[in-house]
Amino acid sequence: MIAEHDHALCLRRSGQLARADELMREVVDLARQLHGPRHPAALFVVADYASLLREHRDLDRSWTLADRVARDYADLLGNAHPFSVGTAGNVGLTLWESGDRDEALRIAERALRGMTVAMGADHPWTLGCSLNVAGARSLVGDPEGAAGYSRDCMERSARAVGSAHPLTLMCKAALAADLRSLRQTDAADRLRQETLGQLVEALGVNSPFTLAVRQGERPYWDFEPQPE
Repeated sequence: MIAEHDHALCLRRSGQLARADELMREVVDLARQLHGPRHPAALFVVADYASLLREHRDLDRSWTLADRVARDYADLLGNAHPFSVGTAGNVGLTLWESGDRDEALRIAERALRGMTVAMGADHPWTLGCSLNVAGARSLVGDPEGAAGYSRDCMERSARAVGSAHPLTLMCKAALAADLRSLRQTDAADRLRQETLGQLVEALGVNSPFTLAVRQGERPYWDFEPQPE
């Protein structure tokens, strides 16, 4: 089951969403049959499927699954566990996509506070939550606040995981978008081009993330709980 799940994630990350959806549905059904719907071995698969549905723009089903998974993790592990915090943050991403941006910001900020307590300020999961706060602030019309979070996240990520790590590059792409919103177009263009060059080197020219940044899409971070 783990191999099939990982294959579905690879398909998703390579942009093959239809095939990923088909395989992930099979994995979800198998995990629930083997372990029961509220077992951690099933919940981590369902969490990833909810994220896939969000990318597929099936927002109602995505929200339903993401919210259920977050509640089940909280019941099983407690509200302060990083899996509970991270999956609750994923619910905010669905609201981000559906247009409830004020609530998405509140959820993102709550996830950042919780992950900071659970994992520390410079853990990659915490940095991912910080990136999502930057995105949520941008969506509610606070480009200066967004840029502050993006820049801080970029700098801390570079120290924690390296300047060429995909997480750091996501933060750089976010900062470039924020600078453009602040009408600092020359700086935004330079940072975007630099980031694209690094993405091509790190992930390839046809990576969905490379293509998304090239098309001007704002990056966000999905929490992916791990099997225990």
